[in-house]
Amino acid sequence: MDEWCIFAKKYCFFSVVKVFAMSDFIAKVRVLLFVLVGILFGSAAYSQVSGGGNSVVVEPLAESFSFWGGSKISYLSGDDNAEAYPCLTSDGLRLYYVTGTPARIMLARRTTTSGSFLDKVQMGLDIPGLSGVWVNADETELYVSTGMSKQVFVCRLSFPEKKFVKDKEIVLRDSNGVTSVAPGFLGSVSLSSDKSELYLYHEYLGCIGFRRRFDSSYVQADYVERPAGFRLEGCQLSRDGLHLIVSAKDSTKGASYQSLYTFSRAKLGEKFRASSFELVKVGAVSGLNMYQGTMSGDYSTLVFTGNRDVYWNGNDLYMAFGSGVNGIAEDSDETGLRVFPHPFEESFRVKVDGYLGGKARLFSIEGAVLAERELSSTEIEFDMGVYGSGIYVVELSHGGKRLILGAVKH
Repeated sequence: MDEWCIFAKKYCFFSVVKVFAMSDFIAKVRVLLFVLVGILFGSAAYSQVSGGGNSVVVEPLAESFSFWGGSKISYLSGDDNAEAYPCLTSDGLRLYYVTGTPARIMLARRTTTSGSFLDKVQMGLDIPGLSGVWVNADETELYVSTGMSKQVFVCRLSFPEKKFVKDKEIVLRDSNGVTSVAPGFLGSVSLSSDKSELYLYHEYLGCIGFRRRFDSSYVQADYVERPAGFRLEGCQLSRDGLHLIVSAKDSTKGASYQSLYTFSRAKLGEKFRASSFELVKVGAVSGLNMYQGTMSGDYSTLVFTGNRDVYWNGNDLYMAFGSGVNGIAEDSDETGLRVFPHPFEESFRVKVDGYLGGKARLFSIEGAVLAERELSSTEIEFDMGVYGSGIYVVELSHGGKRLILGAVKH
């Protein structure tokens, strides 16, 4: 039934285009009737496979990944533009993502895995309809997906300019190796480290795995099984290719928001099964849709797209840390920490609800201590008039825990 519906949808799509070119009135009527039948039956069946192919009745396992924090990356999300489709490098020091309307690719950088991203540059690639970005291990190839046009391009790093240029299109085939994938929005491209596998999110078919046939040709191999009652939204392979990070909503329990989950497997080439479906625990985040998760190679950093309003310009990037990592906690309702204004000009304040009794130290980016304060109130201010523009760091310590906040002076 599912296969017939995919055929009907594809046939309907092309028939609508051709019908008005037919001269015979009877033929027009027949085709339009077929279109209506295809839509009625196709839509019903598509709702069954929507968000992940065949469903399997299983209970999600307890979380295997747990992160604390879950703070908005305020330096990257400080305007009304959307920020989405993040991709962390293996070392966790660089973050590729999509922003704005029309969408463009950005690169943000940091110097340590416990710091925040306080530097960003535009990549300069002109590719309409961006719906995902993924970079290989040595950052010489950038793969991008393009929404409704259902295209994937590889961009290569050129020398001596050291900039990415669009090289060629990746050819995507169905399971028969003949035609392209079914109509619908396509995004969230990612590949295994050896580039033998490519995964994409399809708005009707869920997460789809492709296998490489030739250098730039991939054939659809399988749909990712989804637990019954869940709709999958976006996917990205982990750096070792053993986990697939997805977002999903549990309709069986009346969930109001999307959460992050993972599928796992023992080795490359195996299918991701619904029996490995596990929740990703992210601090005390609540009331937030979490999409498009990406992890560093050692799983110590998680970046994801967060949205409370469910529209494109409401997308922002958030970051959380694995256990044992003391990281940046920037603008976070959940942790009670906030730096404002950010960036600042003459002074900035730090809101530290819940951290009374601790200490705060202000550092230059070179590590020199500029000021020390006791946290005797819920808000402290640092006068920065005598200091030049640049990046500054505030260290908060309380009850044996250490947190770092970044601030940028214009």
